[in-house]
Amino acid sequence: MPFRFRSRLLLTASLLGFALLPSPADAAGSAPDPAPIKLIVNEQIVKTNTAPFLDNGTAYLPLRLSGELLGCLVSWDSPSKTFTLQYPKRTVKMTYGAAAATVNGQSVPLSGPLRMVDSQIYVPLRFLSEAVGSKIWWDAPSRSLHLKGNDEYIKRSIPNDRMWLSRDSGDLYLSKDESSPAALAGRVEADFQGTVSLEGNGFFLNGSVITVVDRYGADRSRYDVYSLLLHDGKIAVQTKAGYEGLMDHNASFTQIEGPDGLTSYTILTDGRTAAFYDEKALPAKTYDMAELAGKEDRYFLHGIGQDYMIVRPMSTGLLTLIDFKDHTVTVLADKLLSGKDLEDAYRIPSKGDGLVVAADMGAGQLDFFYDSSLDGKDGNYERLTYLRPSYEKERQSLPKPRTVDELAADCSSKTVKSVSMQDADTVYISLNGANPNDKASIATVCGILKKFAAKGVRETVAKVPDDQFFHGMTISFNQGDGTSLYAASGSKLVYGATGGKDSLVLNDSAAVKDFNALKVLPFMDISPHPIVIGQTVHLKGNNGGDEPSGDLIVCWTSLAVKSTNVNLTIFKGKLAFGSFDVRFAMPAYGTKPDGTKVKLEPGKGYFTMKAENGSRPYLVELLPPKSSS
Repeated sequence: MPFRFRSRLLLTASLLGFALLPSPADAAGSAPDPAPIKLIVNEQIVKTNTAPFLDNGTAYLPLRLSGELLGCLVSWDSPSKTFTLQYPKRTVKMTYGAAAATVNGQSVPLSGPLRMVDSQIYVPLRFLSEAVGSKIWWDAPSRSLHLKGNDEYIKRSIPNDRMWLSRDSGDLYLSKDESSPAALAGRVEADFQGTVSLEGNGFFLNGSVITVVDRYGADRSRYDVYSLLLHDGKIAVQTKAGYEGLMDHNASFTQIEGPDGLTSYTILTDGRTAAFYDEKALPAKTYDMAELAGKEDRYFLHGIGQDYMIVRPMSTGLLTLIDFKDHTVTVLADKLLSGKDLEDAYRIPSKGDGLVVAADMGAGQLDFFYDSSLDGKDGNYERLTYLRPSYEKERQSLPKPRTVDELAADCSSKTVKSVSMQDADTVYISLNGANPNDKASIATVCGILKKFAAKGVRETVAKVPDDQFFHGMTISFNQGDGTSLYAASGSKLVYGATGGKDSLVLNDSAAVKDFNALKVLPFMDISPHPIVIGQTVHLKGNNGGDEPSGDLIVCWTSLAVKSTNVNLTIFKGKLAFGSFDVRFAMPAYGTKPDGTKVKLEPGKGYFTMKAENGSRPYLVELLPPKSSS
């Protein structure tokens, strides 16, 4: 059967195939401990769903939790019943039932066996902490187990994070996934002074940006931001920006429309200039934000388009539009806010003005989210629109928006340009009027519009909270106009994207069912699985692209060998509106970007579909070719 990649599975004891053992106290027939054991990590009490226990003087804690507390990645290999913990310069392997573990390939006796208790595997914590350079001790009077992590590396406090930064040397280590060793990506050229934190998207593909923030000073109001651009798993470029007072972020990626279509850039800033880099991490263009804004300051870059830039000066905290078309500089709070909201924006520069870039809607329309600090609610966003004066003539020439009756009467696969759907950051496969395979689905969309025209009623529905993400469907027509729909509670569809008073509502459960059925995630089916070298592979799916045609590049990245075997091209084919349905013999060799042939090593690895809209890895297993005998 095809192997479809949709989501991660959490392993439970039943999946692991272990027989459950009684707790240590029950096994010994002794009385339970007089009081629960407190877990104290780096002098902070940590509350967990499963408490540690002592067995013959050995402290036990769930293995996965132990790894997370110590800053390790934890992976599980079912066939060998082996856990692997990855840490910079250390790989620890522990097999259930074994008396010893391996640390960097060397056998080390365990201070106690792995235990299965209440469907979880527990590990002797002292062994694991010492293996990664941490300290552990037991305080009998307070019945507390103390754990002091290794201070050498900084790691984000989220499970399965795959970045480590040495505070002393600046060495940055990355791991491709939970089962891969931490590889040195390079050195951050920094002299850290305060509290250091890491941010990144977790995928570490070419063009990814990792941000390191060092906050210091008596009130931690000063901070340095180091932006690191990755290419081929290494730090290719790094910049440093120094700020004070206002804590904000910088945009690190953009797509700009040009004569040849969209061009993608990675952006790094030093607080004054914004440098753009192409897909090979080579410099493409540089903007001097201070010169464009006409004021010496340190700037945060929030957005950029073909003919504009949106920045936030550190000294004022007020989001500012730099319009390249008419060479104007506009403080957006002056145009979008009024009354006490405007007074509040100017009162405390270090707070910012509450405005966040939402979207470029075209024809000079820029939308922003506004979170007022006066309503006492955090994250209560309102969507505001600014119409750039430089586009007034273009807007006057646009066709007048049509009514729902007019759109419904005109709706067909010949008149609909595209239909897109999303729920927050989940983006579904779009429909395209030029794609013959989408005719039936577009007919369903048109049927929903016709129901709105025939049966829609005016109601007051809850206003959609602007959480900086869109939830619903956008229908675009070839004429240049369109509309949006979204699902509300109670088997309702709402016309438009905001809700509120006098909204057009369709109370039709069948229409809601049709609406939800159109949500299809990008996917890939692989068969067979595992894959044998020399065997025919069938790949079928859709990567979410909407171009009529494009190149499909199938790559293989092995987890069994080092970085010399990354992104090897194994097949080239074609896409049609993001869809692919190809068969090819799994080759014994792949091709590196420089044309060099590299032998594929059996074991686990990734298939990657490279196309116009990027790539996404899928974990598979490669088996050696079958013997001719």
